Amino acid sequence: MKKGTMDRVTDSDKMMYGPRRLLAIGYAPEEQKALCGLLEREIQGGVPVVFCGRADLSVKNRELFACTERPAGECDEKLPRAVVMGGVTERELRRVMAAWKGLNLGGQLWAVLTPTSENWTLGQLLAELAREHMEMQKRQGRKP
Repeated sequence: MKKGTMDRVTDSDKMMYGPRRLLAIGYAPEEQKALCGLLEREIQGGVPVVFCGRADLSVKNRELFACTERPAGECDEKLPRAVVMGGVTERELRRVMAAWKGLNLGGQLWAVLTPTSENWTLGQLLAELAREHMEMQKRQGRKP
């Protein structure tokens, strides 16, 4: 993959980069429960979830992915809702994204951990995801 490009995710059992973990950002308490329930249904054996907040913005993603499961906590309404997944299969990623739409929670940012993004802080990754989201909205002729 070239820097700044995205690879298409297929419906394969190919494992994505990184530890088997999910970072969840910007989820209100009731949304946290819905996300955990979805993960239990869609990923056999589940996947540990690390709920991140404002205090984590300056932490490198590799450090957050090294955390064990972190229980749901307070929601920082000013943080965008986002999920960063690592160590799951492409099929699991696709299943989670498809099922997530059924929760009717509105939009969110999606990412998978990469060798590049693991060295960024969570804040840097969220900024990059927001930039990419705005760029895609423009390409599709939508207002960001």
